[in-house]
Amino acid sequence: TADIMTFGDGVTEMRNLLLEGFLIASNVSSNYMGIKTRRCVRTRVSNVDVGTPDRGGWFLAGGFQFDNFDDLSVNDIQAMATNRGIILNSGGDAWIGGGSKIMNQSSVPALVDGSEGIHLGGNCGGVSIDEIDIIYCGRGVVITKDLTATPNREIFFGNSCFVDSCGWDGVRATASSFGSLHFDGTWICSNGLRTTGAHAAYGIRVE
Repeated sequence: TADIMTFGDGVTEMRNLLLEGFLIASNVSSNYMGIKTRRCVRTRVSNVDVGTPDRGGWFLAGGFQFDNFDDLSVNDIQAMATNRGIILNSGGDAWIGGGSKIMNQSSVPALVDGSEGIHLGGNCGGVSIDEIDIIYCGRGVVITKDLTATPNREIFFGNSCFVDSCGWDGVRATASSFGSLHFDGTWICSNGLRTTGAHAAYGIRVE
């Protein structure tokens, strides 16, 4: 009935948060996040797994959510969530990857239209996404102003970022939702596997 772990109250700045070496699992369906931080500065998340579909099913809707962040490092995590793997909402200086994996389902036919690997919801800048496998998601990376009505700024995708086998778009952005997107040898391939009827899918889509 609530996010499983929360840090920060969203008002007072919380500093030097370290989350390392544990797993969050659920055996009941939930519409909430595994881990949520609010106004946390200098946050390090390493070797943390959210969701364990190999233990009976896909129950958690969300993996990680970072609101009003600054100096964020997320490495060697797994997010197995049916709705959104990682949400970034308002902040700067984020490094996402380091051997991480994000999935919304175990195969493309099981995906629902709205699921997303990573969602940047507005006012995020200096975000680097690299050394990560984003696979079997509805859409791999989604960039909008849905959560904060300010455009995101600089978003960088590295040459060890893989966005593969998503049901619809690999990367989708609304036209007014970002300042600049940088792709450096990024692998975006085999997406659009569930494209039928009115749905249209692309590797990279700006609309």
